[in-house]
Amino acid sequence: MNIITNLVISKTYKPIAQHTRFLYPFLMDRNKVTEAVAALQTFTHSGRNNKRHPIWEQIDKPFGFYRQEMLERVTQFLFSGQPGSCRYLKVNLKTANIWFGEEIHSTEFNLKAALNKQAGIEVFLSHYGVGVLSITLEKE
Repeated sequence: MNIITNLVISKTYKPIAQHTRFLYPFLMDRNKVTEAVAALQTFTHSGRNNKRHPIWEQIDKPFGFYRQEMLERVTQFLFSGQPGSCRYLKVNLKTANIWFGEEIHSTEFNLKAALNKQAGIEVFLSHYGVGVLSITLEKE
């Protein structure tokens, strides 16, 4: 039997972007998705002149990345807004910038990163009793 020991690649591909996504799954009461969304939407932070700004906002239509990278039926399940579909919320980008600034530094790993402007901080809530908190960073 002949074993191929060398693999020749004719082209070198360079990534156009580098993202890291931290996923934190959690369990919740499967009958409380609507209440969980309502509770998240009550969280606010104070801005200038002590004006209150919402932290979480429910998004009905996914941005381009999700429409491009997922099968249509998965996108429909996650984002249709129909009874039984998931609920999708994001931390307002202005709020995220207040929390993290324009970039995140790690002196321990000599790394600079920033929140991805499209994904940022998101939460997916499912009527199956499962949720996922997602934080997406990109290399500076």
